[in-house]
Amino acid sequence: MMIPAEWNAEWTAALVNHLWQSTAAVGIAWLLALLLRKHHARARYWVWLAASIKFLLPFSLLFAAGERLRPLFPSQTTTATLPATNFVGQIAQPFPQTQFASVSVATRQASLSTAHANWLPFLLLFVWICGALWVALRFGRGWWKIFSAARRAKHVETIAGLSVRASPAAIEPGIFGIIRPVLLLPAGIRERLTTEQLRAIMAHELCHLRRRDNLTFTIHMLVETLFWFHPLVWWMEARLVEERERACDETVVQSGNVAQIYAEGILNVCKFYVESPLPCAAGVTGSDLKKRILRIMTMPKRIQLTWRTKSLLALAALIAVALPVVFGLERAAAQAADDSQAKAARLMFEAASIRPSTPDSHAKATGMIGPPRSGLLSANFFLIDYIKFAYDLSDSDPQNEALDKALHGIGERYDIEARAEGVPTETQMRQMLRSLLEDRFKLKVHYETRQAPVYTLILDTPGKLGPQLRVHSESTPCTHANRPAAQTPSGGKTLPLCGEMHSDFDQNYLLHTTMTAVTMNSVTGFLGTVGKLQGGLYGLPILDQTGLKGEYDLQLQFSFSPPVDAPDIRVPGPGNPTLVEALKKQLGLRLVKRTGPVKILIVDHVEKPSPN
Repeated sequence: MMIPAEWNAEWTAALVNHLWQSTAAVGIAWLLALLLRKHHARARYWVWLAASIKFLLPFSLLFAAGERLRPLFPSQTTTATLPATNFVGQIAQPFPQTQFASVSVATRQASLSTAHANWLPFLLLFVWICGALWVALRFGRGWWKIFSAARRAKHVETIAGLSVRASPAAIEPGIFGIIRPVLLLPAGIRERLTTEQLRAIMAHELCHLRRRDNLTFTIHMLVETLFWFHPLVWWMEARLVEERERACDETVVQSGNVAQIYAEGILNVCKFYVESPLPCAAGVTGSDLKKRILRIMTMPKRIQLTWRTKSLLALAALIAVALPVVFGLERAAAQAADDSQAKAARLMFEAASIRPSTPDSHAKATGMIGPPRSGLLSANFFLIDYIKFAYDLSDSDPQNEALDKALHGIGERYDIEARAEGVPTETQMRQMLRSLLEDRFKLKVHYETRQAPVYTLILDTPGKLGPQLRVHSESTPCTHANRPAAQTPSGGKTLPLCGEMHSDFDQNYLLHTTMTAVTMNSVTGFLGTVGKLQGGLYGLPILDQTGLKGEYDLQLQFSFSPPVDAPDIRVPGPGNPTLVEALKKQLGLRLVKRTGPVKILIVDHVEKPSPN
């Protein structure tokens, strides 16, 4: 099974960004807990819980919420980015998708095989599933023990609407359940604790009930199941248990219970009963026992959270949620502006019509081949041919395979007649046709880089050109404003204009090709066209690896083998150079077959054209 590089890069970047954001949230929670160390433990507990919930709330969801809110604001709203939201965006998403995509492609090309690159995500997913199942089963086993004890327990009394049950299991007193919680007491506890000690222990459990500790800690258990590989998640569990028990201890002592009696009750529970096997079943023996007893006996006076401190904490929480939403809103506005500018900058035909071909349809002009001499396009081709021309694609096997698969069901021919303003270049005509396909066929595409068989064009002798390959003279610059006229050398053949080529056959069907002021990319394009017509190079893309930059003039003569469907064309006689021989002897170039990266156009969406 293949995983597209873009999908892989997108989800990798999203996961790493989310882990970075959540790790930063834990660091902020630690700083806040340090600042609140002299305040009540319940404040620090909620700080740690907020850091835990952050693992379940990616900022990307808040960004998306802001983007969804964009239509509610007037289109005149400014798209200038505020410094605060810009800072949030840089901090929240330090690893952009494009960075991961480039690293991923480079890594695959340098050191990983395609199979390894495709199987690695599945291997990591398998490891994560195994870890998550192990943590879930661990929690499930603890839940089953408590559930079995609660099922065997007998109802004793009801306190403030809470069912109190006596269980035969030797577990500590604790609250079990979230929707319909019950208080489980081990059978015989009244004989092991004094009335005052039991009253204090009961007050501790009722405090857990009022604080909804079972529910909040269940949330953290979910975080541990999903992010079991993150060490800070387990470190936070210890902080949550410590602050949870400390908060209830403070409440019990402040409600009038004697600290010494309460501490003795906790020690007796630890002496006769085992700790609850489920963290979310809030008991009485959690946290470091020695430190906890010492804190109870020397309970310091805690600072109450003033309305100003509460307001600052609430404001900080609001800002933490609002800034990503605002960032998403501004990002959507900026994207809308970019799309609007891109759409305005797109080259488009003045008028165009598209209709399925009829039996009497025919191509009136060949706007698909060579530089157009007017702004008219009148053609009758398959959709795949229009796409190849619009995106200047090669006829390589992987490219054809990708397009054939995507265009299955839209294979008929279409007549396209379009008119452009002025006399556009071939590149401009390609861009206009691309815009037309996007608008009428709803064509959406992206590129992928794949390893495939290719031909690479290299110098046969490094640093040495062949006798018929020369650097183009700088005395005759080629620009659109100053194109030198065609020249006629002594041989009588007309040289092409700069940037173009000229080919003809002699009486022995020897192909004579002349190019003036062309790049090596143009040479590989010509070789690809010839290769498509001849059997030897058909279906393989040709990559330029000569290292030659700038523009060159060349003359190439070789024996052109006729296509298999043209048996009436006379085959050249023996002794004439083949294309491979001519490249080596005349131009000093060589084609080498190997496996290399090939850029493939992938069609994400296409549909039949809308009516004219």
